[in-house]
Amino acid sequence: MKEKILYVYGYGSNPKDSFTMKELKKVTDELGYDLVSIKYDQEDPDCGLNVLEAYIRNNKIKYVIGHSL
Repeated sequence: MKEKILYVYGYGSNPKDSFTMKELKKVTDELGYDLVSIKYDQEDPDCGLNVLEAYIRNNKIKYVIGHSL
């Protein structure tokens, strides 16, 4: 099973349309990692952080890459 890396996209972006996500995915695939990203509430920082923390904890994420936060 591949280790997962969580990509946290910047304000105004989303996990499906992120150019950075697409480019990082190429590199992480080559290195044997599974790059994932989830939707979170960008308008409510506390809510967004809670969603991200829960995902990290529940999915045993070891690495997080953030962009334009």
